Amino acid sequence: MDDMAIPTNDSDWKTFVLIHGVGAKGRDLAAVLGRSLDEILLIRRTDSTARSSGQRHRGLAFDELFTRWHGRAPSEEEWPKPRFMPGRGAYEWLPPEITLLATLVGQLGKKEIVQVLTERLRVITGDPAAQRDPMGVQNRVTRLGLQFRDVLGGIALSEAGREIGSYQLVSQAKSNGELETFRVGSIDVVPHKAWEAFKAKKQLPPEGYVQLSTLRERLCIASDKLSEFARMGYVPGAIRVRPFCTPGARSTKFGTWYVPAALADQLLEDRRAGRPMPWHGKPIMDNLKATFRTWQARRHPIHCTTCTGIWGARGAPADFKAYMEQYPPLDHGSKRHLTMAWKPGLTPEEVAAQAQVNADAVHTAISNGVLEAKAIDGETRITRTSATLWIARKCPSGESRKSWVSVEMAIKQYGFTREEIVSMIERDEIRSKLGMHGGMRGIVYLLRQQCRDIRNRVGYSEEQAAALAKVSVPELRGLLEGVNWRGAMGIPHSTLQAVIKRRDSYHGRTIEEAAAALEVSTDKIQALIDEGVIRLSRASWSSRVYVTNPMFERLKVALNAPARPSRLPTDEWVRVSQASNLAGVSMATLIRWAENGEVIREPRPSGQFYLVRSVQERARRYWLNPRLTRATRPAWLLAEQSCSTTD
Repeated sequence: MDDMAIPTNDSDWKTFVLIHGVGAKGRDLAAVLGRSLDEILLIRRTDSTARSSGQRHRGLAFDELFTRWHGRAPSEEEWPKPRFMPGRGAYEWLPPEITLLATLVGQLGKKEIVQVLTERLRVITGDPAAQRDPMGVQNRVTRLGLQFRDVLGGIALSEAGREIGSYQLVSQAKSNGELETFRVGSIDVVPHKAWEAFKAKKQLPPEGYVQLSTLRERLCIASDKLSEFARMGYVPGAIRVRPFCTPGARSTKFGTWYVPAALADQLLEDRRAGRPMPWHGKPIMDNLKATFRTWQARRHPIHCTTCTGIWGARGAPADFKAYMEQYPPLDHGSKRHLTMAWKPGLTPEEVAAQAQVNADAVHTAISNGVLEAKAIDGETRITRTSATLWIARKCPSGESRKSWVSVEMAIKQYGFTREEIVSMIERDEIRSKLGMHGGMRGIVYLLRQQCRDIRNRVGYSEEQAAALAKVSVPELRGLLEGVNWRGAMGIPHSTLQAVIKRRDSYHGRTIEEAAAALEVSTDKIQALIDEGVIRLSRASWSSRVYVTNPMFERLKVALNAPARPSRLPTDEWVRVSQASNLAGVSMATLIRWAENGEVIREPRPSGQFYLVRSVQERARRYWLNPRLTRATRPAWLLAEQSCSTTD
């Protein structure tokens, strides 16, 4: 019988099984012939030829069997139901579903495709729990040689950005409506026609123009602000073009800015001469608009005293115009506070958890005044700063003797007058109590923490601070420069304490004290200083020079060492610091030259010395091709080069 002939009687199905069903799946034969699987298996078991036939390595698939039996290809409804495979935990993939998947790729996203295939599978199998998982769909798409970013009728927005070298540019064009797009799943797609029209708008810079961004490093600008300056009109003569699809040219969402070559030279010349740039002193609108939006979104409640103090008597700006006038002059800390998210503070329970104490201890500290708290929106709130300071003071309760100070001690330590203390007690600004036992009987005590807080808030005058620190006012100003004081109206108590600690800090011995301790003359110590054996130190806030302890120990070793005749002429040999200055390189580079044998170095009792001639020879070779293009050559080398050029 011909392979493609259609059987005409009932007994022919058995022949079909024996001839065409070798190696084929039994369930496929049963579905094609309309027989049960047991009947198919019975025919295969009873026929010895079918059992012994091993010529065919792969049996016919369902569609091939169906075509040979019925003379036509099967429709989608005539395919058998997919089988659940326990080993894989999923239903098998059949050609109709694979064909449907291939047609959906490029029209729907992965999530939508998974949903469509899952609904179809549940209808076909009758299993409400049947589903296609995203990973299985992804693997099947990969086997088909397809990708989910493949789209029909256009190009993905990300691919368009890669094509012209700037995703920002196409994204900005989409947001502005310059570029038409549609969605395929989660992918933005640009129609081919719209994409070609967009690329046709490309521009090229005029002849004789220089790309502005190439001047950034030579103008010593670390940030990418030149484009913003040009957009705001601060770079006269700058023009914007879109040189995408041009070899070697890239663009941003704002385009690429170019300036005339003459203007570029003028900007570089002004920068070298130290003249102001055109954008110096101009407000950066983009930054102001961004901070204005942030401030409006995070604006603190009206009861925020910090915000009230920052804006001053004029109050918070009513609009952007007022914001442009009030915001730029503020210091960085104030700007940061205005734009940070509003945090009213910690609750007593949160402070107790942070301090690892009982909540009752926090409430006691608040009631006794040693922990500052405020009622905000009907709740007790403690600032993080107050909580941190209270924990650092080991969580005082305000009930111990150490938490109180007598009026006389408050006058001495905090600089209050007796009249000021009486007035504060009458206004309930500070807690007081009368001693009742022993030597405390009849003495008025003040809460120490409140005294400190009031003085920190009010501050000291320079005269008061100088008197308490026992220094002159000029000396106080020098000491204040090193404790990060911002120069407010009053000097806080904590700042004064830092000044006193700095004044009392031990810095070492003067030359006279070191000479007396070693029983030598000051001239001998000065000679060792000039020779470089030791070096003197000086605090930035004082003119007093001193010998530190490590330098003092080195001085003792040098004085006790036996004298050696100098074998090296001092005019031909120099120390490492002098040699590095002579060569115009760092000391690390000079030491590396010596270790590599490129310069001559010999030891002396006071350290290593370098031969001037060898250092100069190595420096000449180094400066033929220096590592840093903006490095400064030594003066002696510049003089040599200018003489050779003149000759």
